[in-house]
Amino acid sequence: MPFDEFSFVLRGRNRYKILNALMAEKLTSVQLSKMLNIPSSNIARNVVELREKNLIRPLTNARKFKFYAITAKGKRTLVEVERIKSMLES
Repeated sequence: MPFDEFSFVLRGRNRYKILNALMAEKLTSVQLSKMLNIPSSNIARNVVELREKNLIRPLTNARKFKFYAITAKGKRTLVEVERIKSMLES
């Protein structure tokens, strides 16, 4: 995995939380905001950034209630981030 993606996720605490939440289920921005207790403006910015890196993708084209899912690349990145974090913590 390129270091760029790993560092991108670690530099943004909310990006990591969003990827973790999307590992469990497909969610909308509103659901992410409520679940993670993060302002919707922060969620929106992070969603755009995660989409640009192809770590998440929209499941619908709807303007409102757009569901997002983590991509295979996002899953690989998250697994690697968690592996490195656990190594650093032990």
